Amino acid sequence: MSTGFNCGEAVNFAMADWLQYGAAACKRYELLNRPPLLPHEELLCKEAMNVAEMIRGSADNCFQKLASEQQYAVKVAFVRLMRFQHQVRWLLKKQGSQTYFTSPGFNTSVTCGLCKHMCYVAFVNCRCIMGVSICLNHGE
Repeated sequence: MSTGFNCGEAVNFAMADWLQYGAAACKRYELLNRPPLLPHEELLCKEAMNVAEMIRGSADNCFQKLASEQQYAVKVAFVRLMRFQHQVRWLLKKQGSQTYFTSPGFNTSVTCGLCKHMCYVAFVNCRCIMGVSICLNHGE
């Protein structure tokens, strides 16, 4: 006899404060050299764009306090990602690397050839390994 519930069903939503757990899970998958289950950088960037849009609209509703707490969690996670990206790009530039900015499309993630990380914000194309994109975790 079935009660109608299935514990194995997927959950397709999470609160914004779970973004830190998604980032940690992606790091673990990188260490295991396996592709992550979700494109964390892409989700975070798109959520940050949604937050920016909500702030511009600043709709008044009964969920405003919850929304502001969720917005804060997204902002913190996004700032951490951008700081990391900035630090690595600065170190690479300090070492003499040349930086080029391209726009391959905002709907795609590039997979790192070394650790399988899904790069959405930035990646490195190295002359040493032709045809392989590398995430900023391998900046040196």
